[in-house]
Amino acid sequence: AEMVKHALLFSLEHFEELSRHAPTLANTGPDELVQLVATSIALKAACVAADPFERAPAGRVLLNLGHTIGHALEATSEYSLGHGQAVSLGLIAAVRLSVRRGLAAPSLVERLTALLTALGLPTDLDPWLASGHLAGIRRALGGDKKRVADGLAYIALADIASPRVLRLTVDEILADLVGTP
Repeated sequence: AEMVKHALLFSLEHFEELSRHAPTLANTGPDELVQLVATSIALKAACVAADPFERAPAGRVLLNLGHTIGHALEATSEYSLGHGQAVSLGLIAAVRLSVRRGLAAPSLVERLTALLTALGLPTDLDPWLASGHLAGIRRALGGDKKRVADGLAYIALADIASPRVLRLTVDEILADLVGTP
Protein backbone atom coordinates (compact mmCIF):
# COMPACT_ATOMS: atom_id res chain seq x y z
CA ALA A 1 0.00 0.00 0.00
CA GLU A 2 2.87 2.38 0.77
CA MET A 3 4.48 1.67 -2.62
CA VAL A 4 1.16 2.39 -4.33
CA LYS A 5 0.92 5.62 -2.35
CA HIS A 6 4.37 6.75 -3.52
CA ALA A 7 3.45 5.92 -7.11
CA LEU A 8 0.15 7.81 -6.87
CA LEU A 9 1.90 10.85 -5.46
CA PHE A 10 5.00 11.04 -7.60
CA SER A 11 5.30 8.67 -10.58
CA LEU A 12 2.97 7.42 -13.28
CA GLU A 13 5.81 5.14 -14.46
CA HIS A 14 6.08 3.52 -11.02
CA PHE A 15 2.29 3.09 -10.88
CA GLU A 16 2.33 1.39 -14.27
CA GLU A 17 5.26 -0.82 -13.26
CA LEU A 18 3.48 -1.87 -10.06
CA SER A 19 0.38 -2.59 -12.14
CA ARG A 20 2.40 -4.79 -14.53
CA HIS A 21 4.01 -6.75 -11.70
CA ALA A 22 1.01 -6.92 -9.34
CA PRO A 23 -0.56 -10.15 -10.63
CA THR A 24 2.68 -12.06 -10.06
CA LEU A 25 4.27 -10.01 -7.29
CA ALA A 26 4.09 -12.89 -4.80
CA ASN A 27 6.15 -14.97 -7.24
CA THR A 28 8.40 -12.12 -8.40
CA GLY A 29 12.09 -12.76 -8.08
CA PRO A 30 14.18 -10.74 -5.63
CA ASP A 31 15.80 -8.66 -8.38
CA GLU A 32 12.47 -7.34 -9.66
CA LEU A 33 11.09 -6.84 -6.16
CA VAL A 34 14.21 -5.02 -4.99
CA GLN A 35 13.93 -2.65 -7.95
CA LEU A 36 10.28 -1.86 -7.17
CA VAL A 37 11.05 -1.24 -3.50
CA ALA A 38 14.13 0.85 -4.38
CA THR A 39 12.07 3.05 -6.70
CA SER A 40 9.48 3.57 -4.00
CA ILE A 41 12.11 4.43 -1.40
CA ALA A 42 13.77 6.88 -3.78
CA LEU A 43 10.45 8.64 -4.42
CA LYS A 44 9.77 8.98 -0.70
CA ALA A 45 13.36 10.03 0.07
CA ALA A 46 13.22 12.80 -2.53
CA CYS A 47 10.04 14.15 -0.94
CA VAL A 48 11.51 14.05 2.57
CA ALA A 49 14.80 15.59 1.44
CA ALA A 50 12.97 18.48 -0.21
CA ASP A 51 11.01 19.23 2.98
CA PRO A 52 12.76 17.58 5.96
CA PHE A 53 10.89 19.60 8.61
CA GLU A 54 7.47 19.38 6.94
CA ARG A 55 7.15 23.13 6.47
CA ALA A 56 6.29 23.37 2.77
CA PRO A 57 2.56 23.62 2.08
CA ALA A 58 2.75 20.85 -0.52
CA GLY A 59 5.91 19.03 0.57
CA ARG A 60 6.34 16.20 3.00
CA VAL A 61 2.68 16.50 4.08
CA LEU A 62 1.86 14.74 0.79
CA LEU A 63 3.08 11.49 2.34
CA ASN A 64 -0.14 11.53 4.36
CA LEU A 65 -2.09 10.41 1.26
CA GLY A 66 -4.41 7.61 2.34
CA HIS A 67 -3.45 8.01 5.98
CA THR A 68 -6.14 10.44 7.15
CA ILE A 69 -8.91 7.89 6.68
CA GLY A 70 -6.47 4.97 7.04
CA HIS A 71 -5.51 5.93 10.60
CA ALA A 72 -9.17 6.55 11.46
CA LEU A 73 -10.06 3.07 10.19
CA GLU A 74 -7.22 1.48 12.14
CA ALA A 75 -8.46 3.11 15.34
CA THR A 76 -12.11 2.36 14.63
CA SER A 77 -11.31 -1.29 13.95
CA GLU A 78 -9.40 -1.42 17.25
CA TYR A 79 -6.37 -2.26 15.10
CA SER A 80 -7.84 -5.43 13.63
CA LEU A 81 -7.06 -3.77 10.28
CA GLY A 82 -3.35 -3.78 9.63
CA HIS A 83 -1.65 -0.54 8.60
CA GLY A 84 -1.31 -1.58 4.94
CA GLN A 85 -4.95 -2.65 4.77
CA ALA A 86 -6.08 0.62 6.32
CA VAL A 87 -3.88 2.68 4.00
CA SER A 88 -5.26 0.75 1.03
CA LEU A 89 -8.79 1.74 2.06
CA GLY A 90 -7.56 5.26 2.79
CA LEU A 91 -6.19 5.52 -0.76
CA ILE A 92 -9.60 4.50 -2.08
CA ALA A 93 -11.16 7.17 0.14
CA ALA A 94 -8.74 9.85 -1.09
CA VAL A 95 -9.37 9.06 -4.75
CA ARG A 96 -13.15 8.88 -4.22
CA LEU A 97 -13.08 12.25 -2.50
CA SER A 98 -10.95 13.63 -5.34
CA VAL A 99 -13.55 12.48 -7.89
CA ARG A 100 -16.45 13.75 -5.79
CA ARG A 101 -14.80 17.19 -5.60
CA GLY A 102 -14.24 17.28 -9.36
CA LEU A 103 -10.45 17.07 -9.15
CA ALA A 104 -9.97 13.62 -10.70
CA ALA A 105 -11.64 11.52 -13.37
CA PRO A 106 -13.70 8.52 -12.20
CA SER A 107 -11.31 6.25 -14.10
CA LEU A 108 -8.69 6.93 -11.39
CA VAL A 109 -10.84 5.01 -8.89
CA GLU A 110 -11.02 2.10 -11.33
CA ARG A 111 -7.26 2.09 -11.96
CA LEU A 112 -6.44 2.24 -8.25
CA THR A 113 -8.99 -0.43 -7.37
CA ALA A 114 -7.59 -2.75 -10.03
CA LEU A 115 -4.03 -2.35 -8.73
CA LEU A 116 -4.91 -2.77 -5.06
CA THR A 117 -7.06 -5.82 -5.86
CA ALA A 118 -4.23 -7.38 -7.89
CA LEU A 119 -1.95 -6.83 -4.88
CA GLY A 120 -4.44 -8.57 -2.59
CA LEU A 121 -5.24 -5.40 -0.66
CA PRO A 122 -8.76 -4.41 0.43
CA THR A 123 -10.76 -1.93 -1.61
CA ASP A 124 -14.29 -2.17 -0.17
CA LEU A 125 -14.55 1.01 1.85
CA ASP A 126 -18.35 1.08 2.05
CA PRO A 127 -18.79 -1.27 5.04
CA TRP A 128 -16.50 1.01 7.03
CA LEU A 129 -18.61 4.02 6.12
CA ALA A 130 -21.78 2.45 7.50
CA SER A 131 -23.41 4.32 10.34
CA GLY A 132 -22.06 1.90 12.96
CA HIS A 133 -18.49 3.05 12.28
CA LEU A 134 -19.02 6.75 11.51
CA ALA A 135 -18.85 7.95 15.12
CA GLY A 136 -15.49 6.23 15.59
CA ILE A 137 -14.17 7.58 12.29
CA ARG A 138 -15.37 11.10 13.19
CA ARG A 139 -13.69 10.86 16.60
CA ALA A 140 -10.42 9.64 15.09
CA LEU A 141 -10.44 12.33 12.41
CA GLY A 142 -10.95 14.96 15.11
CA GLY A 143 -7.65 13.91 16.68
CA ASP A 144 -5.70 13.53 13.41
CA LYS A 145 -2.11 14.78 13.61
CA LYS A 146 -2.58 16.85 10.44
CA ARG A 147 -5.39 18.86 12.06
CA VAL A 148 -5.14 22.61 11.62
CA ALA A 149 -7.36 25.36 12.99
CA ASP A 150 -9.77 25.27 10.05
CA GLY A 151 -9.86 21.49 9.54
CA LEU A 152 -7.48 18.88 8.21
CA ALA A 153 -4.77 18.91 5.59
CA TYR A 154 -6.32 16.25 3.36
CA ILE A 155 -4.28 14.91 0.46
CA ALA A 156 -6.23 14.42 -2.75
CA LEU A 157 -5.22 13.75 -6.36
CA ALA A 158 -6.02 15.44 -9.64
CA ASP A 159 -4.36 12.45 -11.32
CA ILE A 160 -1.45 10.10 -10.76
CA ALA A 161 1.60 12.21 -9.82
CA SER A 162 -0.61 15.28 -9.39
CA PRO A 163 -1.38 15.60 -5.66
CA ARG A 164 -3.34 18.41 -4.05
CA VAL A 165 -3.47 19.54 -0.44
CA LEU A 166 -7.01 20.46 0.57
CA ARG A 167 -8.16 22.06 3.81
CA LEU A 168 -11.33 20.21 4.76
CA THR A 169 -13.41 19.86 7.87
CA VAL A 170 -14.27 16.45 9.24
CA ASP A 171 -17.87 17.02 8.14
CA GLU A 172 -16.76 17.82 4.58
CA ILE A 173 -14.61 14.71 4.37
CA LEU A 174 -17.36 12.44 5.67
CA ALA A 175 -20.02 14.06 3.47
CA ASP A 176 -17.87 13.44 0.38
CA LEU A 177 -17.16 9.84 1.36
CA VAL A 178 -20.60 8.86 2.59
CA GLY A 179 -22.29 10.74 -0.23
CA THR A 180 -24.50 13.04 1.78
CA PRO A 181 -24.93 16.68 0.81
